[in-house]
Amino acid sequence: MSICRSLTLLLIALISLLSLPVMAQEDDPGKALLVNLAEAPASKVEEAVNAIVSSGDERARGWLEAYGNNRLSRVKDT
Repeated sequence: MSICRSLTLLLIALISLLSLPVMAQEDDPGKALLVNLAEAPASKVEEAVNAIVSSGDERARGWLEAYGNNRLSRVKDT
């Protein structure tokens, strides 16, 4: 196998691996939970919090602690 072909295969493998986290973020169900919390009117905040708690997501505790301490913020996509 030539060096050019080996380098090409390595480059393809690296590009494939680097694109995986981007795809995972797009399909993140946690994002929908947090958007629901951010956009919930005051009367629906309890429902949004309960949805996060019942989701079983391992990040839920950190999200809710941040929300309770007014440290949860939303950054617009650019």
